[in-house]
Amino acid sequence: MRRLRVCAALALAGGLLGCQPAAPPADSTAAAAPAPAPGPAALAPQVTPSEVEWTTVQEAAGLKAALAKLKGRPLMVNFWATWCPACIKEFPDLVAVAQQYAEQVTFVTVNGDDAKDVETKARPFLAKHGVRQHNLRYETAKETRFIDEFHKPWSGEFPVTFFYKADGSLHQMLQGEQSKAAFVQAVEDLLAAR
Repeated sequence: MRRLRVCAALALAGGLLGCQPAAPPADSTAAAAPAPAPGPAALAPQVTPSEVEWTTVQEAAGLKAALAKLKGRPLMVNFWATWCPACIKEFPDLVAVAQQYAEQVTFVTVNGDDAKDVETKARPFLAKHGVRQHNLRYETAKETRFIDEFHKPWSGEFPVTFFYKADGSLHQMLQGEQSKAAFVQAVEDLLAAR
């Protein structure tokens, strides 16, 4: 069972800062990483939960390998969970920006829910927002090791969005809840950095 996380719903200037992890999860099984696909089809407006493609990766190495398979296009990679109010609040803006730039940037979601919540919470949530492809869920035996191995400067706070250049190098990280304008600016900066 994946570990439970404690959501730090701290209000600062009227907004939520984000969610923090609490205890490490147990190991589970892994699946192969998704193959790259162009933008617009990945964000279809009418999607049923059964149409949402899902891949579980093990540890930071598995996540990095999955993202490496998408190299060749800029990536916007969002870590989120259904237990995180800030994640839920920013997600519609994130999807709108992903749709706006779908021809130029691949949108990837990385879910932090427990395995038991994938079918009942996470997959229906993605379907509701029309996100069909490039959905990953990570599993790790030790959260702090996962964070350090994935990106050491990251605090582990959810939500967090990473922006990668087409060559696979990290361009920017946005921690905590973001506005639509912040996502647009980050994507514009990413595209200008090509």
